[in-house]
Amino acid sequence: MPLDHRKRKRKRGVTLTSVGLQKLEEARSLTEINKNRGVRLTLEDLSEMVGIAPDTVMRVFAGEERVDKHTLRRCFQAFQLDLNPSDYLQPRTDLDKELEDFDDSLAENLATHVPFIDTSVILDLPKGQVPLESSFYIDRQPFESRCQEVIQEPGALIRIKAPKQMGKTSLMARILSTAREQDYLTVTLSLRLADESIFLSLERFLKWFCACMSQSLGLPNRLAEQWDEIFGNNYNAINYFEKYILASIDRPIVMALDDIDCIFQHQKIASDFLGLLRAMHEKAKYGDGNSEAWQRLRIIVIHSTEVYIALNSNQSPFNVGLSVDLPEFTQSQVLDLAHRHQLDWDNFKVNYLMDYVGGHPSLIRQALYSITRKEISLIELVGTSSFANHIYGECLGRLWEYLQQQPALLSAFSQVVKASEPLQIDSIQGFLLKSLGLIHFQDGMGTPSCQLCIEYFSDRI
Repeated sequence: MPLDHRKRKRKRGVTLTSVGLQKLEEARSLTEINKNRGVRLTLEDLSEMVGIAPDTVMRVFAGEERVDKHTLRRCFQAFQLDLNPSDYLQPRTDLDKELEDFDDSLAENLATHVPFIDTSVILDLPKGQVPLESSFYIDRQPFESRCQEVIQEPGALIRIKAPKQMGKTSLMARILSTAREQDYLTVTLSLRLADESIFLSLERFLKWFCACMSQSLGLPNRLAEQWDEIFGNNYNAINYFEKYILASIDRPIVMALDDIDCIFQHQKIASDFLGLLRAMHEKAKYGDGNSEAWQRLRIIVIHSTEVYIALNSNQSPFNVGLSVDLPEFTQSQVLDLAHRHQLDWDNFKVNYLMDYVGGHPSLIRQALYSITRKEISLIELVGTSSFANHIYGECLGRLWEYLQQQPALLSAFSQVVKASEPLQIDSIQGFLLKSLGLIHFQDGMGTPSCQLCIEYFSDRI
């Protein structure tokens, strides 16, 4: 939900204490004496030193208005100062007080035996795929219905794209469930299961792919009989499907390929393999001499990032079939999910949470799970500054470790976190950061995905 449309947005930030303001003013005076010949530094001078807008500099040195903590830290660092806890404070707001009153009211209700949590409801652990029978799965229409329809069409190709932990595999599981209800065979293969050695050559990769497909369908491995080097790798793979796999099965097969974007870093193999998928789709959709066999094949492709490798438009599977770009949860969907957790929430409390974590499904589900189990309150979740025991600590810690192993990616993300407005960054880095759920990336411009990311990563960056 766009923040501009929230009527009761919580005002975040910190203000300088008298200690912090004095420290900053003294550093400014010394700089003017030592480096500016005693001439007073203007707002424009300070803005250039710190790297933030003049009006923001004015707010910092006025010491009366809230600013982001990472903005305040940048001001201190510009004068070679450390920002200490005694230098700033985070005032309570009327909204904080209102939420505390809500928590007090909740405690009073529980004390008088007013039911708040339906103990007959079994909570799902908010990790990984949402089980098919779960009451906590949120349909995201019209994508759900359209996928259920398309998978029943001969030669169907469905492409599902979204950042990590956005619900791609949960949607895929429901499409496959619908297919099985129609007596289709289903096969799921994650390309992340392939060892690095599998990607050393196209032949090795395609043989692995074909062997996995036949084994998953309960068919013996016949690669030695069906593979003839004189015809080339893609032709052999097509032939293996047509003459063996599809010929051995008399009902529709749904082939779901998860994590397909992990092949993008192996561009030579990726171009040929993705061209193979496009060829399979065209044989299944438009037919040839063996169209009846090919029409039994349906394909689902799952990926986390945009395709950042060069592909011939006539050989790409990413410009045909049904494309599904899963969005974040809306306010109404978060409210619905809160009610399914037996939380007596209204839009105000939903907005309070979404101001912090956005509409990211995994972050929302984890928050509601922990709040329902009384492991943390809404105020504690949003207001905590320590991530040692934070419910998101493990997830964010893994992302931080990954970024530290990718210096170029970390540098690009650092710039986005530090920027006070959308920042233009390299497209490949933008796609990768978006796939991790760390930024929103559109038209070459990146912004942090949520306030949680800003607060967690700015402290470390």
